[in-house]
Amino acid sequence: MSLLPWTGTLVLVAPFAGKAVDLYGEAIVAVIGLLSQTFGYFMLGYLVANHAAYVMMIAPLAIAGMGLSMAGPALQHAVLGECHRQLSVRQPEFTTFFGYLEVRLARQLLWWCLQWVVGYLR
Repeated sequence: MSLLPWTGTLVLVAPFAGKAVDLYGEAIVAVIGLLSQTFGYFMLGYLVANHAAYVMMIAPLAIAGMGLSMAGPALQHAVLGECHRQLSVRQPEFTTFFGYLEVRLARQLLWWCLQWVVGYLR
């Protein structure tokens, strides 16, 4: 519970950060997120070094969490978007082949799980 101000911001900030990535681009949102995360961690480090009470650490934890929640979706969008562009533009047969393998693997895993459950229930 004591880390809730840091981790709870993901639920609140990430959806808005995703929309901001679509509006302003990955770079702007990622830089703002990483800077606010850095600022929050520096504030937290200062407070820990001075043995401050936990109540004083709630705001830096929330600021660092908001930064992480902004930078995460932006960087994921940048990496996955570039991977998709690389694979779909240069090698469409590559994506089709691996899409086929993913379906086959999912079916095989489902079959194994069903066999295990049936064997366990006997």
